[in-house]
Amino acid sequence: MLTAITLSFLSGITRTIGRMLNAQLSERIGLFQSTFYNYVLGFICSVLALLLSRKPVPVAALASGQIPIWAYFGGAVGVLFVVLSNFTAPKMPAFTMTMWIFVGQISAGVVLDGLIHQQLSLAKLVGGSLVLAGLLWNLSAGKNKDVST
Repeated sequence: MLTAITLSFLSGITRTIGRMLNAQLSERIGLFQSTFYNYVLGFICSVLALLLSRKPVPVAALASGQIPIWAYFGGAVGVLFVVLSNFTAPKMPAFTMTMWIFVGQISAGVVLDGLIHQQLSLAKLVGGSLVLAGLLWNLSAGKNKDVST
């Protein structure tokens, strides 16, 4: 469990850094161009990782229809995430954007747990609401604070 927590934490760090780097690239070469290069480089890195892993490519699973068609939409959702992030990152601080993404992830997680696993807990709803309340409080406290003094 500690390994999963550590890797999740590192995933969050790399996602935030990647988002900021992609936003900088987007400002220099354009929104959709930066998304394209993001995915080209991601594809190259994925192929290298697959080759270095020495694991077989599951071509038989693709050909036999073992994988449902909806499972392939992750790439499209990833592209949408990069485009939206590249668009919004220059318009707000990294912390604020990260918190809004986090609230969106919590909301999606609660909805997906309810739809897929039929698990909707009061604790998850309260926890998500507290995170949202904390974000809104932080945003309002930041607006009322004069940092120039």
